[in-house]
Amino acid sequence: MKRRKIIITSLVFLALLFTVIGIIEINSKYEKLTKNEIENLRVNYPLYSGSPDGFFVTSEYVPIDTVVDLSDTFVYCEVIGNVYYSRYEMSTGDTEFDEKLESYGAGLEVTKFYYPVKVIKDTEGLLSEGFEFSYSCSSVYYDLMPQPDIGDKLIIPLHLYKRDNGEVMYETGNQAVFYVTDKEYVLAAFKSDADEKYSGLKAENVMNVLKKTAEQKEEWIAKNQDVIDLYRTEIESKITE
Repeated sequence: MKRRKIIITSLVFLALLFTVIGIIEINSKYEKLTKNEIENLRVNYPLYSGSPDGFFVTSEYVPIDTVVDLSDTFVYCEVIGNVYYSRYEMSTGDTEFDEKLESYGAGLEVTKFYYPVKVIKDTEGLLSEGFEFSYSCSSVYYDLMPQPDIGDKLIIPLHLYKRDNGEVMYETGNQAVFYVTDKEYVLAAFKSDADEKYSGLKAENVMNVLKKTAEQKEEWIAKNQDVIDLYRTEIESKITE
């Protein structure tokens, strides 16, 4: 048991050491704002943390490397419209169980909020510059995310999928969302290792470090050809409109 504790402690130490080394490497490679400069900007660009009140879901942070691995791409975008909402019923895939839930007044109604944006750049080259779409997220997280005005700029993780009714969803989450200031400095919006690593860097540099590695990209392509085709179809449909 003692040996196991020593091994676990050593692994935790190594993980922390690699994180610190990564932060030092990024800080030495790129121009970065000082801690005081970042704190001064936080008046207008607050840092969110915690979980939604009254919900069973959690918002404990996910490491930024995990978000990079799970997302299709990160999008640097400009907000071009006001927030709007949509409600729809989800299904468990079991019609009988769905009906039972509904009879108990526990239907799977989902509310999402949307922000229309225009693409400036994305890390994986899946979207064209100037492409317009509305990113969506569960309304549960609305108070744990930036609520941008028209003209504001963000960097967001993105996952594309198609609902059963054919609607294409550009989904993001409250994790790993970044503000971009007027001078193109980046500030993490949610308290996580991304804040320590990337807050205070220029947007261009953050986009560079958020790119998937060659190995991640190869693995993602192998598993997500249907998603790649969906991106291509979406872009082509916009061009022909």
